[in-house]
Amino acid sequence: MMQQDGRAALLLLLAFALLGVSANNNTVTLSSYGAQPNNASFDNSVAFQKAASFANANPGTTILYDSPGATYYATTSTNFNKAVNVTIQGNGATIINTKFAGFFYFASCNGIQLLNLTLGLTSSFRTSL
Repeated sequence: MMQQDGRAALLLLLAFALLGVSANNNTVTLSSYGAQPNNASFDNSVAFQKAASFANANPGTTILYDSPGATYYATTSTNFNKAVNVTIQGNGATIINTKFAGFFYFASCNGIQLLNLTLGLTSSFRTSL
């Protein structure tokens, strides 16, 4: 019986590998945390931070920007603390920071990937030197 259970587990892991799915797949979407893409009057900072807090507590998390090519607006940076093996999959999205507060802050993190994401500022941002 033990040998059959081992074979079943091996086949399951092989199937996950062929499908590109990890055994501990923790994928979260920004929309599940209340993000509103393409809405310049909505601040997505809270949704971003909720997703980051989940990733901080759950190694191997993928944060998915689930509206491909969308623009998200935020006023504060998203803070990651002791996050491990986290992927931020942008799907061609853009984050516009309307207050120039930064985009991401990583403290004591390891294995962070930012993929297919553009970062920008509002055109109304000006600096005086």
